[in-house]
Formats: sequence, C-alpha cells, structure tokens
Amino acid sequence: MPKVFVHTLGPGDSDWRNEGREFVQVPRVGEHFALSAQSPSWYRVELVVHVPYKAAYEAEVYAVEVSAREVVRHAHTASEQSLARGRQTAATDVGELAEGLGRANESLRRRRPE
Repeated sequence: MPKVFVHTLGPGDSDWRNEGREFVQVPRVGEHFALSAQSPSWYRVELVVHVPYKAAYEAEVYAVEVSAREVVRHAHTASEQSLARGRQTAATDVGELAEGLGRANESLRRRRPE
C-alpha cells in the first residue's frame, strides 16, 4: 500500500495537520476520504504532489474537511438530475423516432399506386 503524507485542514484551523498514512491507492484531486472508519470527518483532495525522486512517501496530499452529509446529498442530487436528463433524452429519442416513422409511412403511401 502506498505511503502518503497527508496535510489536512479543518474549517476553523489556521495550520495544516500533517501525518503519514497508508492508502490502497494515492487519492486523486476531487476525491474524498476519511482518516479512519470511526472518523466523522471527510476530506476533499485539493492537491496531489508527486516527487520525481526517491522519497519516504509516494505522494503528498492536501485535503480540506467537508461535510459528509453535504457530499452525499450533492451526489444524490447529481444522480437524480442525471436520471432525469436520461429520461428526457429517451423521451425525445422516442418522439423523434415516431415522427421519422410517420414521415416514412407517409412517403410510402404517396409512392404506392392506388
């Protein structure tokens, strides 16, 4: 597991908290993590620094504390919006298909001798 030097900043903090941690993979910008299973705090990765030389850590990660509830709420809202867009697109596609079939039918009727 990669060793990562983690810099975290809470809402009222004026200084970064620094500690070494092991992760399954190096977190990426925009991802969220907790420092333990019991931790009520979640952090959003703002910056990842990789070094091109041998070091004690594979990367340094700078992360700010965020509300887990807000992150989950935002993800749920985004998911609902995506589903709604998908439904709207499907309805539009079906409507356009029906119009196209109607035009094709009309064209065939005009070509057919009576």
